[in-house]
Amino acid sequence: MRLSREATEQRFKEYIDQCIEEFCVVQEQQADYRIKEFLTEAEQRIKECRAEADQRIRECRAEYRVDAEQRIKKLRADAEQRTNEFRAECRVETEQRIKECRAETEQRIKECRVEYGAAAGQRIKECREEAEQCINEFRAWLYHRSHPQECPICKGVVGEEKLVPLYGKGRSVTDPRTEIPPRPSDNHTLFASLEQMRLFREATEQRFKEYIDQYYRIKKFLAEAEPRIKECHAKADQRIRECRAKYLADAEQRIKKLRADAEQRINEFCVECRVETEQRIKECRAETEQCLKECRVEYGAAAGQRIKECREEAEQCINEFRAVWEEQ
Repeated sequence: MRLSREATEQRFKEYIDQCIEEFCVVQEQQADYRIKEFLTEAEQRIKECRAEADQRIRECRAEYRVDAEQRIKKLRADAEQRTNEFRAECRVETEQRIKECRAETEQRIKECRVEYGAAAGQRIKECREEAEQCINEFRAWLYHRSHPQECPICKGVVGEEKLVPLYGKGRSVTDPRTEIPPRPSDNHTLFASLEQMRLFREATEQRFKEYIDQYYRIKKFLAEAEPRIKECHAKADQRIRECRAKYLADAEQRIKKLRADAEQRINEFCVECRVETEQRIKECRAETEQCLKECRVEYGAAAGQRIKECREEAEQCINEFRAVWEEQ
């Protein structure tokens, strides 16, 4: 009987240990299942956080890219507008300088024409006065030095052969060296006209020479003015090219700066989002670990309590069985 009692107690103890072991296995399986659920939920939350961070990064990149493109377009439009304004300004300035050069050229040509015209008119007037004075002097000389054949009053022919000396018959002997040529009749007017025509022709030739000289001087001045006009055009083109290069370089520099600023801000936002995501992942993991610890503590306490209760119940059953066995 005693062996049977000990065997029964041993069997009860084994049964109790088996129940406790099965209960612990079930509790561990439930804890592992809940841990897996927490891990799955944590992974899902981490994926959602990463997806949200990526979405925010993409939106931020798109926003900054649109902003950067808008600012770049605005800068390009501003640069083009300033370049066009400078071109128009340079074109107006060039046209103004060309007009001033042309006006100065025309003024100098007019001054040259006036100067040469006044000089030529004065010269012609002086030549005419000199010719008139010579003709008058020549006429006076002819009138006083000539030997007229007729009397200007009675129109009678007067000559040496018709003169009668006061004392006897004299014979006048004329010295051929002191003989004055006869006064011209109608040929005098012809010769005077020819002389006047010759003088007029010479004066006209002189005027033509002066006009030709003036033309060549004007042509020379225009030839000298053309390089100045070309130089003005070249300077204006050079200034336009320099301004265009300057504004293009400035625009490119500002565009590069804006792009670098946008990239830096995007990178900073990415780093910030990455740090925030890592922080949230760490918080999720810490929360998961805390939940797991609490779950383990809770299930461990519950399992210990159940095991204790099971042992007490088993002890009570054993005691009751012993009491019954002793009574029998």
